[in-house]
Amino acid sequence: MEIKDDLYKADLELLSKTQDFSSEILRLSLLGMAVFGFLLNSEFFEVTGKAHFFIIAVAVFFFALASLCALGHRYFSNEGFFYHLRGLRKPDDQGDHSNRNKNYLVAEWLMKGSVLMLASASLILAVGLSMGLNDSPEKSAQPTNEVSAVVRPRVSS
Repeated sequence: MEIKDDLYKADLELLSKTQDFSSEILRLSLLGMAVFGFLLNSEFFEVTGKAHFFIIAVAVFFFALASLCALGHRYFSNEGFFYHLRGLRKPDDQGDHSNRNKNYLVAEWLMKGSVLMLASASLILAVGLSMGLNDSPEKSAQPTNEVSAVVRPRVSS
């Protein structure tokens, strides 16, 4: 059975936009995990104990969950659109409408979960970063015996 373009074109555009958003969440999540790998090899960052390592590991775990949720969203939204098109071809088949609704509901919750996990991971990573940042390695490696001058404001008479 032939389907007219105007019956599904708006739905296809909406699917494309939500999947673009999901792709950005996936990209940011993977970038967050890469930041952790970069920082472990950086001389400006130091893991200062088990608690600090645990905070960073939790952030990476949340980034991984955000990635999984974003990938799950892409899968279930595609499945929902498949059943949507099948339902347009066979309007009497209620199973396709039921499967479409179930897949779209799962995709919606996965999208919400990926946004929540990405925001949580970003906040946790920010806390972990603030705990482990060092001064520049040149300054911290060389002890200084300099006395800093105290600047006093001028008093006019």
